[in-house]
Amino acid sequence: MRLMPQQRFDEAPAAMRRAACEFQSRFGIAFRTLTYFSEHTLHALHKANGDDDEMLGSVLIASKDDEGILERMARLRHVANLPKPALADRLEYYDALREIYRRIVVGVPAAERIIVAPEREGRILAQSLGMLRDGVDLAPHAKRIPFQHGLLVGVSACSPAKRAQGLLFFDGAIASGATLISLIDLLAEPGVPVVICSVHAAREGLRAILRHAAQANLDVRIHVGHVTEGLSPKFYAVGTSASDLIVGDLGDTIAPVAAAPEA
Repeated sequence: MRLMPQQRFDEAPAAMRRAACEFQSRFGIAFRTLTYFSEHTLHALHKANGDDDEMLGSVLIASKDDEGILERMARLRHVANLPKPALADRLEYYDALREIYRRIVVGVPAAERIIVAPEREGRILAQSLGMLRDGVDLAPHAKRIPFQHGLLVGVSACSPAKRAQGLLFFDGAIASGATLISLIDLLAEPGVPVVICSVHAAREGLRAILRHAAQANLDVRIHVGHVTEGLSPKFYAVGTSASDLIVGDLGDTIAPVAAAPEA
């Protein structure tokens, strides 16, 4: 059930296509759809309305019971704020991400679900843990694109080979929530349970996803390593200031050191 203004790429307004074409050229990809989140829409989805306790009841936050995750989050934050991370920094960052993922996927059933692991970090993390199945699971490109003070999300071809009995989304980190909402709109439907796994989430992004899920009558549950509050004006998860990144750009950081899938 699509509630956001999502449209085919070739039918989108020219200004949106121009903004998206820069990203297509930079990453060598082709978007099938574009979804637009205006600044007003994002602020409405992100706003705290005093209903967090009830709304976030379907979010399992692993760091509440696992201090080891907080230690690894500190490593991620340190590397994310380095001007030029060295190879050793990137390896440490990648190892911390995978360790957090190992801890949050315990008990998450995958066998009856189609896994959706967006490029790059979602696919890299799911593949490194040996969880992606050829011909079954999906690894679409999903890029957030700044547009008129809001965000466009471009998604490449993303069609499952069979009807999903359940969906399991692998995402490195949730900031605005726009990318996951766009993918959920493409793939989910009432009666098909959705589980999201993510190393980190901004509370604003969790609100956005769960508010959208409620409007679309979708069953969405989220397993996350750690949650913080705060988004920059560009909708990145931040701490004490707009330049204090919590995890930064996971794909850029780990792509040079991502190893082959584990046995």
